Amino acid sequence: MNWVQKIMDRVEPLDDKFYGPRYRCSLTLKDGTFLPCVLLQSRKRLVELAKRRIQEEMNGRGRIGGDDPYGQIVCSFVASDNRVAAYAVTEAIQSRFAPLCNCSRESRERPQWAGPAGYFE
Repeated sequence: MNWVQKIMDRVEPLDDKFYGPRYRCSLTLKDGTFLPCVLLQSRKRLVELAKRRIQEEMNGRGRIGGDDPYGQIVCSFVASDNRVAAYAVTEAIQSRFAPLCNCSRESRERPQWAGPAGYFE
């Protein structure tokens, strides 16, 4: 995944206290599909967050409650996002469609971004 390192070297990250550094870029897929603004984030950090949330629920410190808190956690981490498989990417470039990073501190602390995500180790 040479393209991931290229983006990490060239794009200013969005720091997120839950997900770690996130990188915005544009991707071209093997089938020619162009995705103008994609968010790359750490797969490892996402897995650690999911494990922590599950552990909190199992130990009674969770905040979800309801009939199936475990199922809700799994759903939120597995089935609630759009994802792009790394093997499907042929090119990655800095996105000219991404909002500028020099926005207010409040919006940088918890970026509200919707779109496909890719993951790096």
